[in-house]
Amino acid sequence: MDTLQSAVLERPAVVRHGRRLEYFTIAWNALEGLVAVVAGVITGSISLLGFAIDSFIEVWRMSVDAEVHHRERNERRALKIVGACFVGLAAYITYESAMAYAGYLTKWIVPRWGQNALQHIKAREVESWLASVQRARTTRAKIRNVMSVLFNHARRYDLFDGNPIQMGAPKRQTP
Repeated sequence: MDTLQSAVLERPAVVRHGRRLEYFTIAWNALEGLVAVVAGVITGSISLLGFAIDSFIEVWRMSVDAEVHHRERNERRALKIVGACFVGLAAYITYESAMAYAGYLTKWIVPRWGQNALQHIKAREVESWLASVQRARTTRAKIRNVMSVLFNHARRYDLFDGNPIQMGAPKRQTP
């Protein structure tokens, strides 16, 4: 009986301790979200902004989780918010990708190749030009990929017979 009384007397202390941990976790997640928002805005990182949104969703979910009879409804709401965030993220990535590809076209491809007839563009010339572009290797690879897609579309619509970008593609060495 002594253990049972001890457990009954300790329960309020354990509950208080649990609540303090929960409040600390909510405060920590809120701070984490604020820091992630600031860092995401400063660096322009969508990943950090997504992390911040996740932190705020967790804060909201934990703060309303205390209502036991509404827990299931709150979980459904949280899942809907997360789903909406994923849809927003997909739209953002689509927009950013389109803008990046448009930038490759307007800044690099059209100024150099826009006046050339398709049949006059040769793989060696393209590879030589790409090697001279003063950008990171990955950026040059993206420019090359955009050009390859353009030639594939020209070939699909019978505007051109081959894809000089694929013909002159550097071979990857396997280790």
